[in-house]
Amino acid sequence: MNLLELEEYTAYYHTYKRFPDGQYSNPDKVLNEQQILTKYKKYVSRTEKKATKTNSEYVSNVFTAEEEARNLDKDCDVFWNSLSIEQYDIIKKEMRKIKDFSIIDPCHIFSRGSSPQLADCVDNILMAPRAFHTFIDQYLNPFTEKHEALTREQHDDIWISIIGIDRWNKLLQMKRNNKFEVEGEIDE
Repeated sequence: MNLLELEEYTAYYHTYKRFPDGQYSNPDKVLNEQQILTKYKKYVSRTEKKATKTNSEYVSNVFTAEEEARNLDKDCDVFWNSLSIEQYDIIKKEMRKIKDFSIIDPCHIFSRGSSPQLADCVDNILMAPRAFHTFIDQYLNPFTEKHEALTREQHDDIWISIIGIDRWNKLLQMKRNNKFEVEGEIDE
């Protein structure tokens, strides 16, 4: 991976009136240095995520973590024990509707796409039926008959109700500790 330095990135922008990574820039409006720095941070973050995701060691580590999570909770007891009777009944009903929905999946609490730094963390993986996994990944309520759309807060609340606030906060802290820094500033 050839990562451009901030100076090279800025020079490219000033020379060609566009960004080398294809981020949008209106050619009729000149950006100031702070705006260019923001674009650069996004460029670095995307480049690092892409490099992480395509690394074969990374992929191997993810599969190892998923296997370890499966060995620790092969019957997905953590998931089943967190549900109310009504939630249990709805998931079991969904599992009977579609054959693949009864498969037990390793679910990433913070998705591999948005948080590749947590993809190989066993604490970030919960064994659960594919019925649940499919709905929660699509921000649909897995615990209602109509599977209504979820807000980010509702989505997170479902995860917290299953894994507990302590585990959630631990994962959130781990996620935040892996933020990218440029010249002392943290990318939000």
